[in-house]
This record gives sequence, structure tokens and C-alpha cells, in this order.
Amino acid sequence: MTMRKRMALALPLVGAAALWFFLLRPAFLGGPASYIMVSGPSMEPALHHGDLAVVRKQGSYSPGDIVPFRVPKGEPGEGAIVIHRIAGGTPEEGFVVQGDNKDAPDIWRPTPGDIVGKVWLHVPGAGRLLALLRDPLNLGLMVGGLTTLSLLGGREVKPRRKGGRRMPSGTGNKTGGQLPAPVGVMVALGAFAVLALALAAGAVYSFRQPAEKSQLVERLRYEHTAAFDYTAQVEASSLYPSGVIQPVTPPAPGLPATAEATTAVPAQPIYTKLARSLDLGFTYALESFVPPEVQGELSAALQIRAGDGWVQTLEVLPPTPFGGSTTSARIPVDFGQVWSLIDTIEQETGFTPGTYDVSVIPTVRITGRIGTETVDELYSPAFTMKLNRTQITPDPELARSEVKTVADTVSESQHLNLLGLSIPVTMTRWVSVGGAVMALAAAAALAGVVFLGLGRTEAAKIQARYGSLLISVAQADLKDEAQRIELASMHDLVKLAQRDSRIIFHQDMGTGSHLYFVQDGTVTYQYTVAEPATED
Repeated sequence: MTMRKRMALALPLVGAAALWFFLLRPAFLGGPASYIMVSGPSMEPALHHGDLAVVRKQGSYSPGDIVPFRVPKGEPGEGAIVIHRIAGGTPEEGFVVQGDNKDAPDIWRPTPGDIVGKVWLHVPGAGRLLALLRDPLNLGLMVGGLTTLSLLGGREVKPRRKGGRRMPSGTGNKTGGQLPAPVGVMVALGAFAVLALALAAGAVYSFRQPAEKSQLVERLRYEHTAAFDYTAQVEASSLYPSGVIQPVTPPAPGLPATAEATTAVPAQPIYTKLARSLDLGFTYALESFVPPEVQGELSAALQIRAGDGWVQTLEVLPPTPFGGSTTSARIPVDFGQVWSLIDTIEQETGFTPGTYDVSVIPTVRITGRIGTETVDELYSPAFTMKLNRTQITPDPELARSEVKTVADTVSESQHLNLLGLSIPVTMTRWVSVGGAVMALAAAAALAGVVFLGLGRTEAAKIQARYGSLLISVAQADLKDEAQRIELASMHDLVKLAQRDSRIIFHQDMGTGSHLYFVQDGTVTYQYTVAEPATED
């Protein structure tokens, strides 16, 4: 084999070794990678039990990263490695971590010093294979099998005469006389076999991932807003000379955009003995970036709730239609009427909880269109007062907000991050399957060269296929008077030997010719291969 061919065969091996050294070399060899076997279902569907995760140390970590970490000192399970996703927290105070298949975050708060690294890639099911190899018996069987395979595939070099020509095979080894398989072919065979396994694992992984992912895309956002204000009428007294508790209004606008945003003001208690009535104001508005084309109806009810006991509901504002996206109303609450109802029910039932919830519940029904979206919704924010025989505490939350969104489900191609490249799952499937088939075919072809002698001389093919049946001899003394029968093929000679359980002898004639024969008394069955002599 020329030096150029040797270099061409060595380059892929050198490239693979460099890739392993710089990207996948284990930490205990000074490399950047760690290998973690996933145990348990806490990270499903991202990671499954038995998967092998390849982890690399990062300069910083952020929410969404899947990280294995060591349980901090002093915590239950100290020193154990847990692989979960970062859900929040800070590097200084510790990260909040939680399994994708868990309903609550972990009790641990690992810091960057506790984190082994970030999951860079994972191989489904490979952890189970490593677990099998940890068993000494399994490891011994694998090493023994590989050793046997190497011995069967090995071929020894024929010694040379001083002039550079080959010595007959029988002058060296009496048992095999095999030529070594080309080193480059063996290396290429191993490389293609490993590549086929890697691509097959990639195919399995890619087929376990969804080809598309669906997500909600917000198409429309609008907001129901409500504000309460009130003025209390009380009996004139030293505490309230004017007989009025000044109007209490909501704070300045600027509500946070949350599903149930509230703004509180300090609640000023009203003493029950002096309280007469409450004049409650209610203002509603529908806000949207798209001008709404709506109309509505406003009603209100007064609800009295005795703890976990009885509930009474009274209508205080009949349904009143309005046009547009805003409306307002004043709703009176007569405390004398409320206490009269409570006293009557207490006398009838004998149930006196002591504290009652008195709620004014305005209900706004909105119908119409916002942009292209049809709406028909109810919005009912409640203003609740705590009432007992001593004092009445008004609701401190005077401003309310409820955000509504309209979203569409959009599907897009799912991508996999491989060696820093974002590749669509569908393409990964085809590439990995096709590559695995091609690599497997190449490995099969090279295996044929190594173990069946394909592409080599006929003598080499015979040695590869029937080497275990041959006995090499240095010199055969075949009598001229013996009957010799020349067979048409080596296969016929092998069948004859196997039928009569006889030995096949092999003599290298030293001129490129090879003689294979079986002796049966005075009859010699032979097959001759005549090939031109070659130089190594």
C-alpha cells in the first residue's frame, strides 16, 4: 500500500480522534465533557430512564437549561447527582430546579459550583448499555469475543528470502500460513461500523422526537377593567362630625397586565353602630388595541354570606343596557336593611357566626366584535365588605383588571441542535437512516474483504474462507505413480474432504502457485491456483 493511500485512510481516523479529544473527552482525562446516565422518569419526555446525557461545563446558566447537579452539603441526599431543568432563581441565591415530569420544584437550590454542566446532547438508551458493561462477566465476554474475532481475522506475514522473494509458507508456520488483512481496511471497517452505530442511534433518537411542534400565537388581546369608589353615610358623632366618611377613590390608573390585577388602598373601618348606608360607585371599560364594536348590559346583586352557612342574594340593580365599551353606575347599600335580614335569619336558625361577608357584585355582559373576533362575555368583579357587630371593613381593592387573549395554534418544524447546528427533525431522520444504511453497506463490504477475501487474489479468498480447514506443508512428496484427480473448484475439494472427514493440505509452490490436495489412499484429489508472483 502506498504512503498516499495510507494517509488517505488515516485522515478520517485522525479527524474522529480530534473531534473526540476537543469535544467529547471525559472530564477525568482533562476534557470538557461528562457522561451522566439518566435514572427515573422525572425528566420525561425530554429524557428517559436509561438515556446517556453528554454534559459540558458552561460559564453561566439560565432558566430552561437541563443541568445535572450535586445535592449541596447538609441537604437530604448530599452528594447525589440529580438531573433537572432550571426553572428560576439566581446564581447568587441558588437556582430553582424542577423535573419536567414533576408538579413542584425541588427542595434543593444548587449554585453554579454544584452544577456539573449543561446537557449538550443525549443518546437514547445508551446508559443501559454502559450499565451492562459495568458487569465484569459481560465485559469479559465482550473482550473475549473481540479477541477471538481478531485472532480469526489475523493473517501472518510470510518470511522472505534474502533476495526479497517470498519463502514458502510451510517454512514458517505449519498451521495457518495466512496473510494479514490490510491495516487500512481493518481501520476503515471499524470506523464504518462505529459510524453506522452512531447514525442508527441518531435515527432512533430523531424518530422519537416530534417532527413538528405546536405553539399558541396570540392574535388578539383585550382587557376588562373596573374601578370602585364609595362614600359612607354615618350618624353624626365626635368621630364623624359631618356624618360622612369622605369619598374613597381608586389610585391613579396604571394597572399591571396580569390575569387578575388588583390595586389596594388602605381600608378605613366604619363602626357598625354609626353606619347608615354606603354609596358605591362602579366604572367599567373594555380596552383593546383594536377599537371594539360592542354593546352591553349592566346589573348588580347584593350577596350576604354567613361564613360556611347560609347565603342570601338580593337584586340591587336590574339589567340596564348600554352602548359602547364603557359604563358606570351608583349602587346604594342600606346597612339597616342588611342587619334586619341578618337578625331575622339568626332568630329563625339560631346560627350566629358573628362575621358576615357582604358583597356587591356588578355583572357586565359584553357582546359584539373586537376586530374580526366575536365576543360574548360576562365580567363580574365583586366588592366585598367584612361585617360584624362592631365594625365594617370595606374592600381595599378598588381597581380590577382581567386580561383576555385570543390565540391560534401554529405548527412549525422541530429542530435538533447537533454540534451547534440547528437541523430539522425530518432531515435528521432521512440523513441518519440513509447514512446508517450506507455506512453499514460499506462496513459489510469491508468485512467481506477482511473475512471472505473479496477483491483479493483467489489464494487469499481461499485462505479467508477455508483457513480453518487447511494445513500448510513445506514439501509434499506426491508419488508420480499415484492417481491424481484435478478438481474444478476449491469448493468441490472442501465438500470431498468434509464428506470423508479428511485433511486439506496446502503447499505454497513459491512461484505464486498454490496446491491444495486431499489424499485418499493412492488417489490424490487436488486443486491448483496459478497466480503470478508478487512483491510486498
